[in-house]
Amino acid sequence: MEIYNNIKALFRKYPVPVSLNIVGLVMAFTAFIMIMVHVRFEWNFDRCYPKPDCIFKVDMPETSFFRSILPPGFAESIIHASAHVEAGTVFCPFVGEVYLTVTEADGKRTGYKQEANLVSPGFFDVFGLEVTEGERNALSKPNQLAIPESLAKKMFGEESPVGKPIRMESKSAYFLPLTDWQVGAVYKDLPGNTQLGNNILAPMPASLLETFGNSNFICYLRLDDPGHASSVADEFNQAFDFSRYPYLSPIHLTPLPEVYFSDAETEGHVFKLGSRMQTYLLILIAVLIVFVGMFNFTNFYISLMPSRLRGINTRKILGAEVWMLRLEQVLEVGCFVGLSSLLAVGLSLPVSEWFAASGIIQEPVTLASCRMLYIVTVCGAWLVGMAAGLYPAYFVTSFPTALLLKGNYGLTPSGRKIKSALLVLQYAIACSLLVFIAFVFLQNRMMMRSNTHFDQDQLAIVQLTREMAEKQGPWLQETLRQYAEVEDVAFATECVGGQDSYSTWGMEWKGEEVETYRIWCSPNFFDVMGIKIVEGRNFTGDTDSGYIINSFVRDHYGVGLGPISGLSNEIVGICEEVSFTSARKEKAPIVFSVESPASGYLPVVYIRLKKGFDAVTAVSHIRQAIAKMDAAYPVEVEFYDQVLNTLYQKEVRFGKTLFCFSLLAVVLSLIGVFALVIFDMYYKRKEIALRKVFGAELSDIVGLGLKPYCWFVGIGFVLALPFSWWVVSGWLENFAFRVPLTPVVFILIFILMQILTAALVFIMYATLAREVPRDSLSVE
Repeated sequence: MEIYNNIKALFRKYPVPVSLNIVGLVMAFTAFIMIMVHVRFEWNFDRCYPKPDCIFKVDMPETSFFRSILPPGFAESIIHASAHVEAGTVFCPFVGEVYLTVTEADGKRTGYKQEANLVSPGFFDVFGLEVTEGERNALSKPNQLAIPESLAKKMFGEESPVGKPIRMESKSAYFLPLTDWQVGAVYKDLPGNTQLGNNILAPMPASLLETFGNSNFICYLRLDDPGHASSVADEFNQAFDFSRYPYLSPIHLTPLPEVYFSDAETEGHVFKLGSRMQTYLLILIAVLIVFVGMFNFTNFYISLMPSRLRGINTRKILGAEVWMLRLEQVLEVGCFVGLSSLLAVGLSLPVSEWFAASGIIQEPVTLASCRMLYIVTVCGAWLVGMAAGLYPAYFVTSFPTALLLKGNYGLTPSGRKIKSALLVLQYAIACSLLVFIAFVFLQNRMMMRSNTHFDQDQLAIVQLTREMAEKQGPWLQETLRQYAEVEDVAFATECVGGQDSYSTWGMEWKGEEVETYRIWCSPNFFDVMGIKIVEGRNFTGDTDSGYIINSFVRDHYGVGLGPISGLSNEIVGICEEVSFTSARKEKAPIVFSVESPASGYLPVVYIRLKKGFDAVTAVSHIRQAIAKMDAAYPVEVEFYDQVLNTLYQKEVRFGKTLFCFSLLAVVLSLIGVFALVIFDMYYKRKEIALRKVFGAELSDIVGLGLKPYCWFVGIGFVLALPFSWWVVSGWLENFAFRVPLTPVVFILIFILMQILTAALVFIMYATLAREVPRDSLSVE
């Protein structure tokens, strides 16, 4: 076979188009691998445990606010209700970040911050985590912790951490009343695509396991068989006396691997949630990118056919079999595409490191973890390449040999139609992706720059432990007020505007149960935040027993100033409506209560800085003040732009991923156009030379090249319009507050594609138009 010689001849005769098409294919397959790595990460969420389909989360579907948040006594009743439950655990996700200190032999204290969870002893049995050091039953002892290997190495190096003392402080004494702990077990780190995370595990106090009055816990079960889930739920629902606890409702078991893609948006701050639609969109983009790359390459080979007719048909005259010639052409395309996919596999390893560091994908690629993906990519690419070579192979061997012994030949009408159709599809794909990029960018910008209705630009936030807030909160407030750049300091239980939900609280109004979020704060909270009181009054001091509600409670439920049935205190004020949650959520009812900074219940510090402040100096002073409280405490000073980045982390990541890969698809389309323009010029050199001889101007020649490509862009845009409108409108429905679906964006995308294409074609044809006609006419 002449495959090797044919490939070598192509590189020698058409080095630029061949190189561009190979680069385009490598880029397309690399992007495909990167996207599918991200998709695999999402689809495999919570599948790292032994028999993951046997692990279930307990829900109360009839509860609207928090369907998975249960009282621990209720959860314990569920665990012991059926013989099909092999193990169960009660899990508290609300402990949050804790402050750890380790004292070395020389008396030096080192501080760390880590997320922690409160769990009951059956935790390891439910999830099957591997304990690498210590005792598996460590969580049955009241003062022992289980920590992940990564934290153990960070805190203790190569020493065994088992039995080492740790001092741990949190924001709440209710969940973690103890401060002195020991490391009882070390467990193997979990991958990033799990609900649990590599957190500290602390044993739940036995007294909490019996209470039915505090809904702060999740119940997980491991069943002997996933098929028994319905019978376990039915068995419990029939046996339990719900009349004793009217706030509880019948349960339903949700398989743990399904939680990530659940539609329970109210639990977004409790569970890691993904979007099936976004995942499907990324798969679609991966396929479209490969299609664009293959369209480019198919067009490239279709454009080659006229120049190869004489050589191939000469071989037919010399006795070569038609089937053998066709097989050569198909294998030639397969070799090109297969080689490109192998190059993409090699390129994906270093590229993934950069993508992971940039937040586009969650973790770098390794040969071990992506072996099957690589095999599927290479084999699939080779098969697709072979299929793409079928038409060119058939075309070049279908002419009578007597007609092909001299002269140059262009494409047949069918060949030109196929080439034009493929180019139109490329433009349709590129326009659709550009439209989606534009609206994702606009939506993310709107969310990041949305008016929170409080003066966030001059606010710094620091989070303390309960013990630090209780013992030294007032001292910190007075110390910070003495700095020239600090205007005032307030305290609260939550980072307002930085999460989608807060502590819940129910109150009755006109016979209707109103479920609200509740936030405790210092008396000057509204002044420091810049939130106006529109009715009634502000808090008057630490002992003020009244409530302040947001305007949504008044407008939605008709609640006004004065006493509330069932509550000992009354509503004394109504604040303006501000953005307490993200743009994903509708407005929510919120009730504020006052608390003293010295109580220890207000660990979040809000520091209002004066206008024109120097941020570096302000942060330095804040760090110095907190270092006087505890030199080992790792201080993190945040501003609201950082808070919003964290709040919209998922959307920002999706935006980066979409922008990177969609832009790549557009670049591939332009590369394909560039390669086709080169071939068009090759076949039109004599025509253009003759036009110049007969007086054609530069504008005439450029217009000759521009006209068909402008039509291609227009037709592609028309095809893309309904599809992109449908996809964008569906994606925007994920947000309660969203940008309008304006036609202006579509028009601008159309103009942009026309300008990019026109610039590319103009440069190439202008170059050809400057050639001396004699040189062009002498080309064979």
